[in-house]
Amino acid sequence: MRAHPSIEIVARDRAWAYSEAVDIALPAATQVSDRWHLLCNLRDNVERLLYRLGPQLRQAAQQVEVDGVTLGRQRELSRNSLWSWQRLSDQRRASRVELCERVMALHAQGGTMKGIGCELSIDHRTVRNFITAGAFPERAPRARGPTPLEQGGGQ
Repeated sequence: MRAHPSIEIVARDRAWAYSEAVDIALPAATQVSDRWHLLCNLRDNVERLLYRLGPQLRQAAQQVEVDGVTLGRQRELSRNSLWSWQRLSDQRRASRVELCERVMALHAQGGTMKGIGCELSIDHRTVRNFITAGAFPERAPRARGPTPLEQGGGQ
């Protein structure tokens, strides 16, 4: 980069080493995020938002009516045909929702994070996660392999 002092803009990722190298070689250059990392960061943030808003989105979807039938009723009908692993997953989620509600109730009564953890026999960090989320934090699904953005080869 020093050999090309006319460079005014450098596109890079957020790595500290790249930032430092540009600062040393071209201190007057403007540093910007590259297109791939902008899209990757956007995707990650949108995913986190959707997971956090999952319960509200599910509730809103149950109130939507299509061809005279509410989607909530369609889900009830299809729930009867769930596989056993799906029912187990739903049961585990329901247990975590109940635990979160108990944590929130104890916190509202003035309980400390460590005290709540001891009372419910859970780690205080789990208590902290529930409290800081403000609502039940949905778990992110497992990654299923590279997304179309990741397959672009970092372009």
